[in-house]
Amino acid sequence: MRARGGAPILPASIFRKQESLGFRPLVLAMSLLALPPAARAAELREAASVRATGEVEARAWGAHIDALLARGDLVLARDQDDPDFPARRHLRYEQRVGGRRVFGAEVVRQIDAFGRTLTVFGRLHEGLGDGGLPSLTAEQAGLTAELAMGRPARVVGVPELVVLPLAGRTALAWMLWARLD
Repeated sequence: MRARGGAPILPASIFRKQESLGFRPLVLAMSLLALPPAARAAELREAASVRATGEVEARAWGAHIDALLARGDLVLARDQDDPDFPARRHLRYEQRVGGRRVFGAEVVRQIDAFGRTLTVFGRLHEGLGDGGLPSLTAEQAGLTAELAMGRPARVVGVPELVVLPLAGRTALAWMLWARLD
């Protein structure tokens, strides 16, 4: 999918339920608008995978998560009870840079009734920049996305400015939902 001038708009295809309702999620990468049409989603930087299942490794990651929380590099997005083990909870954290959510970066920590970390899974990016200043307003990003759909569409909700980790650099992008009419 491309915006005017051939610049790519990256679909976030992880939201299947909303797509079935006629919504289509988009990540409008403002820095990508200035790139030649050859720029693709393959330019996204690979995140470091986290998989800590052993007691020592999980506790070490738990301490690392606590440090990231204290610095503001992670925020608690959800706290869910484990349906299979009543004394356990799943804490979902989103990575932040400069107060903005990092696209695709999340870790899940499972804790026991005493708050001890049992497992950690997810993806994080190290050493990201904040992406600078946005070149489009939320309204401009919404209009650009609506026009790029190629048929009647409208943005639903408020676009969110996110940090998009790319190979070799970081860009700001607008994450938004567009409904096809």
